[in-house]
Amino acid sequence: MKVHIGFISSSPQYSTGYGKVVRNLSVQLRKLYSTKVSFCDVGSSGVPIETEYGRVYPGAEVTGMYRYIRTERPDVVIHVRDNWVFTPKFFQTPYDIYDLCRRVGSKLMLYSPVQSMIPPEVADVAKNRCDYQITMSKWGAQIYSIYGVDKVDYVYHGVDTTIYNPKDKNEMKKKYGFDPAKPLISYVAMNIDYRKMLPLALTVYRLLLNEGVDAQLFLGTEPVFYWDLDVWERALGLQGMVYYPRFTSKNWGIPEEDYANILGASDVYLSVSTAEGFCLPVLEASASGIPCVVTDHPIFHELYGDDVYYI
Repeated sequence: MKVHIGFISSSPQYSTGYGKVVRNLSVQLRKLYSTKVSFCDVGSSGVPIETEYGRVYPGAEVTGMYRYIRTERPDVVIHVRDNWVFTPKFFQTPYDIYDLCRRVGSKLMLYSPVQSMIPPEVADVAKNRCDYQITMSKWGAQIYSIYGVDKVDYVYHGVDTTIYNPKDKNEMKKKYGFDPAKPLISYVAMNIDYRKMLPLALTVYRLLLNEGVDAQLFLGTEPVFYWDLDVWERALGLQGMVYYPRFTSKNWGIPEEDYANILGASDVYLSVSTAEGFCLPVLEASASGIPCVVTDHPIFHELYGDDVYYI
């Protein structure tokens, strides 16, 4: 009997974050177990659409997730989002999904990152409002265990190595308008909260230039959102010196082929984030053969050990 797994998250068509995670998971599940897969995209409205990964239902409306579960009735619903989303303090709809899953006979699993210590209400959801909690690192599972959550495990992310692999740096630099004679530093992050610390990346770049390192910096983000990077560039004397993608957005990000090629053009990948649940771009950069410089966070020590440089 074929098991039906339903993902509530971002669309697998998105090239960023959770969309990419559920896409990779769905492809592997179908390959290994002939699993039926469907999706509920929490960021879209409208009507269901068919994609190469499975049917995607709209879930942005309050009733969208309910309608999806009642219509598809997956054997297992895997809700892939930040753990604070599941608490009634922020959103009542995800919190109530557990009751609906019980009524229609679906099991509910939460798959979420742990970036730092979790608040008690998040631990309460893991203990009482789902059938199983999965996180993205062993360290994250240990954090849940501190709060007495015993139904917890961890599953690492993976990357598609047919996309993320070493490339001809000079060729990629020329293709995307970088100077082949200068080293390229890249950092890719959504400009939606403080923890990605995008101004710190600009500050590091300024310090390198001051030390005589004639490098280039690519920031794969929106210049103005949570951080106004134009203001920081002016303060640091970097106006017109930082490369940004021609188009990016919170959901769609950078087109994946372009993103993989820019990683292939890079000489160093820099992550100055203060907290991470996994940090998929570092894994993608590593698969592309790029040395990585990261912050001293437990996640990076668990995943990469001595294979990266710490700051």
